[in-house]
Amino acid sequence: MSVSNSVPHRFAVHRRIPNATYIHTRPRIVSVSQPLQPPLTSIAYINILPRSVPIVRSPPVLETPTQSAPELSVSPTLSTSKEAFVVKDGLSETDPFWTRCYAKCGLFCCTPWCWAISAVILGGAIGAIIFFALRNTAAITTGTTTTTISTTTIYVPSAILNNTCTSIVSNSPTVLVYLTNSTSFSYTFYQYTYVAASTTTTMMLAMRQDPSYWCLDDISVTYNGVQMWQNGGFELSPLTTYYTYCNPNGAASSGNISPSCPNSGSYSFKDGSVTYSDYISQSFSTVVGGTYNISFWLSNLGAPTNSFIIIIG
Repeated sequence: MSVSNSVPHRFAVHRRIPNATYIHTRPRIVSVSQPLQPPLTSIAYINILPRSVPIVRSPPVLETPTQSAPELSVSPTLSTSKEAFVVKDGLSETDPFWTRCYAKCGLFCCTPWCWAISAVILGGAIGAIIFFALRNTAAITTGTTTTTISTTTIYVPSAILNNTCTSIVSNSPTVLVYLTNSTSFSYTFYQYTYVAASTTTTMMLAMRQDPSYWCLDDISVTYNGVQMWQNGGFELSPLTTYYTYCNPNGAASSGNISPSCPNSGSYSFKDGSVTYSDYISQSFSTVVGGTYNISFWLSNLGAPTNSFIIIIG
């Protein structure tokens, strides 16, 4: 049998009597079960009493050979009672915060701290409300931004705008693009919008490239998805079937349809007019106040002197 809280014991040696018969008997060890302690609750500020030391009694010396050894008495007693756990201030962790605050600090000492905690919580809640309110306002303001387009004045030499070729355009044409003395660049996409001012509109392109050539391709003028410009890819010949061509000063190397530098398809318009510009144009019906989408691809094969201009009206 196992013995809890037992200590080893040593038996005493008895005096022998001559010619006597001895019977040795092992002492029995009695186990005293230790009482179970109830589970302890989690309590703040407790004082635990120390556990008592078990009392062990040694076996007495046998007086006669036939006398058996007395039973060993072991009494390991835990002297910890329920009353040993004393709660400081008469509170437990399950009590409300305000109750513990008042009991520990007192009304005048603790109340400011309690108010400070409340102020922090309340301030955080108000700050969150203000933050989300401002955020929603900023989102609404951002969604209604207005873009202002400034008007830029472009100076175009009078000789380009006033000649026998430009006379078919209205008295106050709009300049869509004007490039002058540009360095070389590969095919670039240009896109513009135009609001028609009359029932018939003419768009005219003027080019000059003294040392090299311009390459023009894929011209488009659309209104409500309908294509108004004809043969914009220059795939159909001759040029004058769809375009009005004009070279007022008889400049050399004037423009023509060429297979040497297309952007798409097999052909494009290639123009190297020297000293003066030459012109190509088309006229088409328009709706007054209607917005027309205009685009084209342009490449410059050389350096200055050069110019490229589009006017519409």
